[in-house]
Amino acid sequence: SNTLTGTRLDQLEVAARLVSTVFLSRTKDGGIERGVHSLPVPSEVGERPVLFVGNHQLFGLDGPLLVREMLNERGVLVKALVYPPLMGKGFNDDKVRNADEQAYPLHPLPYPPKGTAEVFSMYKAQPISARTLVGLLANNEPVLVFPGGTREAFKRRGESYKLFWPDKPDLMRIAAKYNAVVVPFSGVGSDDVGEFVLDSDEVLNLPLIGDWFRKRVDVLPTLVKDDLFVPPLVLPSPQRGIPRHYFLFGEPIDMQGIDRSDAEGIANSWAQLRASVESGLELLLEKRGEDPFANFY
Repeated sequence: SNTLTGTRLDQLEVAARLVSTVFLSRTKDGGIERGVHSLPVPSEVGERPVLFVGNHQLFGLDGPLLVREMLNERGVLVKALVYPPLMGKGFNDDKVRNADEQAYPLHPLPYPPKGTAEVFSMYKAQPISARTLVGLLANNEPVLVFPGGTREAFKRRGESYKLFWPDKPDLMRIAAKYNAVVVPFSGVGSDDVGEFVLDSDEVLNLPLIGDWFRKRVDVLPTLVKDDLFVPPLVLPSPQRGIPRHYFLFGEPIDMQGIDRSDAEGIANSWAQLRASVESGLELLLEKRGEDPFANFY
């Protein structure tokens, strides 16, 4: 079936309608079309894996929106790789005192929101690791990865739509090993959800509160330089309303035929991927300025 049901997914449907997402895709001739119907999926590329890679937005609503769209429109369940604490994993030390703290390192704070792990589980998301990625690609699955991880989901003040990706192109080396088709995508919307009161660094600098956060997050895995599992305090902007969300899928990068030991070829493909995402962000921000329905009040 290409549909999933449940209370949490109903809540996601409400969120998806509120942000009125627009999905766009690059065509083979360089044009742009609406929808995701022409995106490659494993069954259309010789049962090879397809790796969707793009920028992560504030608080990470983009992942569920993308997976939902591919499932609803293509009947394909893309497996998202998720930061472990969002799935109730990754906080297992001697100081754990109850099940909530073990599952959610920021308990009793309401982050991640109640039901987050349940939605990810329904969508067959997996805690991110190199081993998990290799296993999914080896099984010719469609996979969603945000190289910027928590560093981009919890951006600091003034960092809207900036990429914080690793310098090393390890992701493309793994993609080459399994002859994956890599689909770049760019997304805008969530980084404009409100105004910063405190960003993650500023929260950590608060007396007492900063110490509490630091004790909780110091035991968590670090996957990207300067990533912190410390959500910023952001308040909705009455002037802006709820921003519409836009996604643009770029021209696929076929890694078949690229030797994973070819350092130059791998580096070039990584640079091509990043450039595609960045140019897509510029285009979406430009086109959003022309959309009379860019905000919902």
